[in-house]
Amino acid sequence: MSDPQERVTCPNCSKGYRWQSKLVGRKVPCKQCGTEFEVPSAPGTGISLAPVADDGTYELDLDAEDNPVVKHATSSNGGKCPSCNSPVRDGAVLCMNCGFNMAEGKKLQTAIAASAPAPQPDSDDAPTDRTTARLQRDMEVAADTHKAFVWQEYTLPIVLVCFGLAFALINALGLAPAVNEMINNKGAAWVPISNREAMIAYIVAYALTLVMMMPLLLGGIFFMAAVFGSAFGNLFTALLKLFALTVFVVSLDQMVNLLMDLATGGFGFIGWGIRFSVVFAAFYPICVKLFDMESHEIWVMLLIYVIGPIAIGMLAMMIAMSYM
Repeated sequence: MSDPQERVTCPNCSKGYRWQSKLVGRKVPCKQCGTEFEVPSAPGTGISLAPVADDGTYELDLDAEDNPVVKHATSSNGGKCPSCNSPVRDGAVLCMNCGFNMAEGKKLQTAIAASAPAPQPDSDDAPTDRTTARLQRDMEVAADTHKAFVWQEYTLPIVLVCFGLAFALINALGLAPAVNEMINNKGAAWVPISNREAMIAYIVAYALTLVMMMPLLLGGIFFMAAVFGSAFGNLFTALLKLFALTVFVVSLDQMVNLLMDLATGGFGFIGWGIRFSVVFAAFYPICVKLFDMESHEIWVMLLIYVIGPIAIGMLAMMIAMSYM
């Protein structure tokens, strides 16, 4: 690393660069803040200014060990990641959700892939072993961050949708007809129906439940964004994750209900408590994994899931009775 007396600094952010006499009098852009400044005729403190082209433009050769500068998320974005809209802590440079580098304006792995080719070994500006190791660590961190981002945004929601649809298929083809047959054998049905009709009735009821729950939970997300300032990423991935949550939890809830009906006729209020416990055990970790929700946000969503259908049912009954 160069002597501090052979260095110059950016007048805006105090980032340091090595002074080179061949650049004296030229205006160069600071790689950290973008400010253009003129290279002084004599060094003060700094790192290096290395020419990268003969067309009058120059790129700064960073040696970032000496003048660490704390960067912050841009205030114009409200302290949220510009890429995925997730909240970032004050002073954060890298979004831990998607890997977006707020100083460079791009994802870290993209910035590394698009960086200028390393100088040849015989050049005065060849990177040191420490610089190479630092780049390697940055690439590994970026790769791990990107994998975690893809898992949370796409892979896990798709896995949950597949499991939810599998549960719904088991309910439709196996449990619903079995419960219907048990009711018919006991003579408890008002109007006995065939197992095929019971299967179709379940599929219709399942689809209507999804159609009802999706807008309710989506409204819950918008409510929390407005009241708590919560961030849930871009709309497409938020809808995908919300659909995964709804499909999985509704299918699991109905499976537990059918199994209890098949075993003992539902357990009454105890059965409702069992169902709520199972739903809570699935709902809570899924909200944490998919949306990074905090406890109060999860309780809001859970109350919407439980109370929303009841409120809609009561409203429908009131409307129907008003026309009778």
